[in-house]
Amino acid sequence: MKKKTKLLQIVITVLLTLCMLVAAACGDSNTPKPNPGESTMPTTSPTTSPEPDLPELPDNPGNPDNPDNPDNPGNPDNPDNPDVPEPSLYTSSAYVKKYADNSALEAWLHANIESADAPPVTFNIGGKSSDSLAWEKTVGETETAVDFSGEANPSERKYCVITYECKAENLKIELTLTSYTDFPVVEYEAYIFNTASGNSGRITDLLAFDSYVETAAGVKSLHASRGSTCSYTDFQPLTYDLTEDRYFSVTNGKPTSDYIPYFNVENLQNNTGTIAIMSWQGNWKANFSEDENGVKLTGGQENTDLVLREGENMRFPGAVLLFYKGDYLNGQNVYRRWLYQCNLFREQGAHMKDT
Repeated sequence: MKKKTKLLQIVITVLLTLCMLVAAACGDSNTPKPNPGESTMPTTSPTTSPEPDLPELPDNPGNPDNPDNPDNPGNPDNPDNPDVPEPSLYTSSAYVKKYADNSALEAWLHANIESADAPPVTFNIGGKSSDSLAWEKTVGETETAVDFSGEANPSERKYCVITYECKAENLKIELTLTSYTDFPVVEYEAYIFNTASGNSGRITDLLAFDSYVETAAGVKSLHASRGSTCSYTDFQPLTYDLTEDRYFSVTNGKPTSDYIPYFNVENLQNNTGTIAIMSWQGNWKANFSEDENGVKLTGGQENTDLVLREGENMRFPGAVLLFYKGDYLNGQNVYRRWLYQCNLFREQGAHMKDT
């Protein structure tokens, strides 16, 4: 029985195949077959639409500041390259020129470096503030360094070493102050030396920041960011008002765990602001408070309590201040350009594009 069923299935398959072949042979022989490579899609005759009447354009007023290209109206915000229209505002040089607050930078330098006898970094020694000590200040020569000078985007900076000596406590501070030709940034790093023949006094509260960073009147906001603790809140942006003191710290030895030592003080009414960055590879602290003189930042090593032995020295946390105009995002974009242009490692001979 099984053999008969199988034979019947084979017969039915053969008959169906023969029927299909006959049907194909009896098809319409008048239907043209496409040539090899020819599309079988139907075609339609193209139609031509009449060209619309365009209004006459007015004469271009030209660019009197750029006679070599009088047809281009130019870009008054970018006098170094007037041929490039307004979108050039979003390249590095034009953007930074628009949003840099160089007057605020100069005011900070005057108040904390030029007219101040004490260093901008502070500490306590034997229970006394370093601001209360008598310092002898010596300003070294200013030197200019051009990084990546053979490239399309060199980075120029000026730096000098300022020495502060306190003979009463046998201490010396050497501070390297750096400014940048194209950015509203001041950067400094300081070392404290024991010049005595024995141990120094007891040193506590080592601070890289101890100054007013935003002095214009107006309502202010503080922008900060969480660090990474392997949590869903990692790198969360934070914004605070300054109606009360705002204190941040990292105490587990990982400088970017609870918070990132990067802060942005925005003056909402004056449309200005200051970015402060602390460079420290351990525990740190920062406090922001506002009074009638403005917003004061104090920040440095989280816990200091030590003496320096004869000939010893130690480093303060590094400090960066950037002064900007506009809102806090404008400030962060200027900072990003400075970081990219002046700090990012470049492969020798590689060219960096203007961004």
